[in-house]
Amino acid sequence: MAVKCGGKKVAVKPSEKKLGQYDAVLASMVPGKEYPAVFFCDVLHVKISRTRKILKELVDFEKIEIVGTYRNRQYKLKK
Repeated sequence: MAVKCGGKKVAVKPSEKKLGQYDAVLASMVPGKEYPAVFFCDVLHVKISRTRKILKELVDFEKIEIVGTYRNRQYKLKK
């Protein structure tokens, strides 16, 4: 992700807490299996809205991929 600062784009580094959350999500996933967002709420101990933001960031980093759309959206590890 990049943020504009004085007309320049500056890369934003994730905090230690976010890195820990990313690791927890990736460690809880098994290759080839699909998971709903609710599954990660229990893993991260956060509400669904925050969980979706974390999952979106992992999709942006190309660590996981989205399967399905809207209500049927699930996540799996990227090959």
